[in-house]
Amino acid sequence: MAAIGTLYKNIVDMTQQLHRGKVLPDVELLRQEVGLTGLMPVMQCNDGTTHLYRLETALPSVFQTAHGEGALPSKSQGALERASCTMLQGWSVIPRTTSLLGGQQAALRAKEDAKFAESMRQKYATTILYDNRNTNLKGIYGIQPMFNRLATAKSKNVIDCGGTGANAQTSAYVLNVGPDVYTIVPEGLPGGYRRINHGEMVDTLSNGNQIAMLKTEHEWHFGFVNEAWPSIVRLCNIEVADLDTLVNEQAPTGFQHLLHKLIAAKMRVRRRPGTPIILVNDTVYQLILRLATVTAGDVVTWEKGTTQFGNFEEMSIYGMRVVRCDSILNTESVVTNAT
Repeated sequence: MAAIGTLYKNIVDMTQQLHRGKVLPDVELLRQEVGLTGLMPVMQCNDGTTHLYRLETALPSVFQTAHGEGALPSKSQGALERASCTMLQGWSVIPRTTSLLGGQQAALRAKEDAKFAESMRQKYATTILYDNRNTNLKGIYGIQPMFNRLATAKSKNVIDCGGTGANAQTSAYVLNVGPDVYTIVPEGLPGGYRRINHGEMVDTLSNGNQIAMLKTEHEWHFGFVNEAWPSIVRLCNIEVADLDTLVNEQAPTGFQHLLHKLIAAKMRVRRRPGTPIILVNDTVYQLILRLATVTAGDVVTWEKGTTQFGNFEEMSIYGMRVVRCDSILNTESVVTNAT
């Protein structure tokens, strides 16, 4: 029985959620669109808690020759890569007697569980995007650290959108989700977010008193794998200030705005098995909609919409579905050759 502090729902928390025996609705100011959830396939690790795969680094050499001259032997080359998993965990703890206030125990617990689920979804997306195992040993190698320099072997898959303001940039991504871009889960563990109701347990307060608690565990095991660099393209250095006024690189009359850059991004995604999607936050999603109003009318197609502005939730560009993910920051630093 572990000692606990005050990190659980107390009587004040519970009474704030009730009025005349009914559970009050919440204004969900912190809810986000997290399109990454459920977007990628889940595979079990092939080496326990890690996943081993091989990246192609060189093709075998072939030679132009003549009959009888022969040719030198050659071979392909590759490098082994190992992807790790991480674990998200949280505990919802409510004193049993406190949970009975107002006669809405089940409703109040379900409401709190929904808050944990939202927090887990947001943390999952942030981890997939930004986590860097080089600086966080509990983490994974996320998408952005893989594509965070302009002058590397993968630089052709990092497209500079021209922004220069310090900590005022955002990014968009083209992901070819499928056999090459997927998430992993440790061997023997289930994939996805899990909520485990442990029921009533007895804990010890800091003063030694015993108390009965209702406990729910929230967990998520996952990792991220990119088996083929041409399956991901990052469009970086999108200056947020330019999006409001459609100026500089995002001027509709120029040839550097995001719709043009997305053409280059799609061309850099090689024709491999998978489903290409565009991942953006609300700021860039709005930019795409605005550019579409002042550029060629057939550039962007809104599916299931009665007009070209009909359904903001179902947009596709150049045959790629646009997915909204608020976990993409608007305060990214400028990506350079030496980032």
